[in-house]
Amino acid sequence: MSSQAPATGRPSGTDRLATACEGAISRLAAQEAAGIDPDTFAELGEALFWLIALADANGRSAPLLDGLRWARNRIAHGVVVVAPVEWHHGAEAGRLVPGKAVLGTTSGHEWAARSTVPPVPQQHQRPAQDAAYDNHVAGRRVVEVLQEGLALAR
Repeated sequence: MSSQAPATGRPSGTDRLATACEGAISRLAAQEAAGIDPDTFAELGEALFWLIALADANGRSAPLLDGLRWARNRIAHGVVVVAPVEWHHGAEAGRLVPGKAVLGTTSGHEWAARSTVPPVPQQHQRPAQDAAYDNHVAGRRVVEVLQEGLALAR
């Protein structure tokens, strides 16, 4: 995919990928802000697909991107296709859930521990991506990690 803008003045392929990824992350953030534990599977999958496509088109590599590749692969190729995220109950007014909320925090999705996501068949395992996910993605806020990944993929 060319990173040069065509002579017509239209955005380049990588510009389109970056814009699509930004839009998906924005929709994910809006969906997350809309309520308690919203279903964000489609928005998360879309953001991951655009982000990894952008990283690949630009030849970018980083441990965080490898961890996000693991998440993208789980959504696309997992034995059980699940979004590898968990809802974290915060303590905002109107959203506080007794027994689940953590005082001083806000609600939002966090990347799940890899051990909580069903494993893939051995032929699809990628140990380097496993380690990258564990070390750079798991336990962190989803939107924050995607935004960081987008900056690396550009």
